[in-house]
Amino acid sequence: MLRFYLLDTSENTLPLPYDFPFLPALGFFPAHEPNRSSVFPTEELGITVPNLMAFLTPKLQPALRWTMAEQLCRSGTCLRRNLAAITQYIDEKGVEIRDLRRLLHRRKHPTTAIVGTEQPQQHTLLPYHLRRMIGKRVGERRRALALHSLLLGMAEEGSGGRREDLA
Repeated sequence: MLRFYLLDTSENTLPLPYDFPFLPALGFFPAHEPNRSSVFPTEELGITVPNLMAFLTPKLQPALRWTMAEQLCRSGTCLRRNLAAITQYIDEKGVEIRDLRRLLHRRKHPTTAIVGTEQPQQHTLLPYHLRRMIGKRVGERRRALALHSLLLGMAEEGSGGRREDLA
């Protein structure tokens, strides 16, 4: 849940960490996590709905983010655009995973050697790091596939189950 408060700084004194250098000012103060507080950069960005959403959204709990996404992206155009973006992201992660696996395979099975020279000593941690990178990309792709499935379900629900409306 988000709560918004309007404070008149001419009548209210704020504790020192919450002193705002510019007015009007917007602050984000998460409940039970005072060290995650932050101030909206009004001197750099205008106070507009897109800027406020970009500032607030990453700071929200995942359940509230999903609720916002579901409420804000109901139109067919929005869903199609996000489905296209997540599909591209999934494809890019697939390419990264393939390339990292090929690199790992080449490190395990070198195919070329120059006669009369010593093979350079391979860094023993490289395969470990490559496997970690692959695991990270696989997790990112798996989460993106889950999001894709969710968006596809929302889009089908909104179009009465007609997939041709999503193309």
